[in-house]
Amino acid sequence: GLKMNWNYGWIAANAPKIQENITLRGSDANAFEVKSLYEDFLNSKKRCESMRQERRNISKEMSKMKNTSTDQDTTTTTTTTTRLKMIERAKYLKTAIHDGEEDLAKKELILENKASRIPNMTSPKTPLNDKEKVITLLNALEERDCYNSTTTTTTSSDDGSTKNKKNTNQNNMTTTTMTKETAASQRHHHPDHVQIGSESLKILDFASSSKVAG
Repeated sequence: GLKMNWNYGWIAANAPKIQENITLRGSDANAFEVKSLYEDFLNSKKRCESMRQERRNISKEMSKMKNTSTDQDTTTTTTTTTRLKMIERAKYLKTAIHDGEEDLAKKELILENKASRIPNMTSPKTPLNDKEKVITLLNALEERDCYNSTTTTTTSSDDGSTKNKKNTNQNNMTTTTMTKETAASQRHHHPDHVQIGSESLKILDFASSSKVAG
């Protein structure tokens, strides 16, 4: 299946802010728990990597000992004893690495599950605890390009002809700024979810439901 790539580092670094957003959104997620799980996951991952590196070092050392062995009895005995200890250590590390990787996979699954419960961050522009302001924001009207734009006026010349001039602050011309009231009449209204459901899609019938509900 599709595997999500979570930015655990960002969650851990911003746990207080994320937890505040979780509370505001009424979720039961826990950013601090995710942070703790992530730190434990990193420590386990480091231990596995450390054991893998030790096993690689043992392999290199054993290969070096084999190439530099001599025919002297004392040296051979010492080398053999050391080599046997290295072999035992390598076997232990192989098992420990296997177990560690299995444990790491389990921890990652738990971490992913906990992180997936965290809701998206709320926009700073979203009003809090004010239904009317939230509805106003959802139904926000777009400003047309004409808002605060430079307008064009028609002027008459000395010969009685007319021509259009773009208003500027030059040549004693004044710039006309469109008022918010004028711009408001030219904005486009976006229907909210209630209007979409009841008027556009005709799948919500509030009049009938209110009669049934009393």
